[in-house]
Amino acid sequence: MDVVAVAERLLGTTPVGVRPTGSDGVYLLDMGTRTVVLKLSTHGHSVLAEARAYQAAAAHDVRVPRVLATGTDPEAMALEFLDGVSLWSEERRDKDNSFAWRRAGEDLRTLHEIRLPGFGPIVPDGRGIAGHADSWCPFVRSAREDGIRTLVDAGVLDSRVGRRLEARYDEAAADLHSWSDGRLLHGDLEGGHILVSGDEYLGLIDFDQAQVGDPRWDLARVPLWDGVAALDALLDGYGRDTLGPGDRELLLPLYLLAFVIHHAVRFADEGDVEKARGHLAQTQYERLV
Repeated sequence: MDVVAVAERLLGTTPVGVRPTGSDGVYLLDMGTRTVVLKLSTHGHSVLAEARAYQAAAAHDVRVPRVLATGTDPEAMALEFLDGVSLWSEERRDKDNSFAWRRAGEDLRTLHEIRLPGFGPIVPDGRGIAGHADSWCPFVRSAREDGIRTLVDAGVLDSRVGRRLEARYDEAAADLHSWSDGRLLHGDLEGGHILVSGDEYLGLIDFDQAQVGDPRWDLARVPLWDGVAALDALLDGYGRDTLGPGDRELLLPLYLLAFVIHHAVRFADEGDVEKARGHLAQTQYERLV
């Protein structure tokens, strides 16, 4: 694909330079007086839906990059470049990032106040966005009905463990499947998607896995890569009233496991049983057994 031509159509001018970022379909454009992020649709992901998620968030004063332009042939989006580093950068790795997690918590709470139709991953819907499924939660349903059994059959999980995990999903089924108030979710909340400049919080990025559903789905993701302390700092800004009694012991771990099962099944289908096991181990699912 001619990235320069796409940039010209979106922005009306030719970039001075184009630099890949290392992320598939994402480029940094040197426009002479500013840097712009160019993102193209890849792997079935709709950049147009992501752009509308950014716009919905910005309209509610959530700190996110500004959408500069979108195009449909091919689907592409030009975004404001936030000149900072993520919490996963070398610069921030050994520093106290609790301030950024608190601010991210405040933004996340505001994001979760946005109500949308449907459930699950977002898709374009008229001039807006909606979840592509009719009920919550597609990932949980897939994990319980197919994912666990697939991983047992592939030798990733012991059959006894599989049955116990299925029982835990059944135990929480009323709460897991009864959510009927769809909210806009980031869908991939992690330190790598929180930007700062020094001790200044810049905002949230990468909405390509945005969903409509239960806000606790976003909270459940945080401990996977960033640990329990990051979740505690996030909740300092977000507030703890969203979590009910026992949510941190059962519902959040089940949400996290459902997300990881989705990826572990793919690894197992590719024949990489050890990678699937390693991915699952990061959820500490044994605590549910």
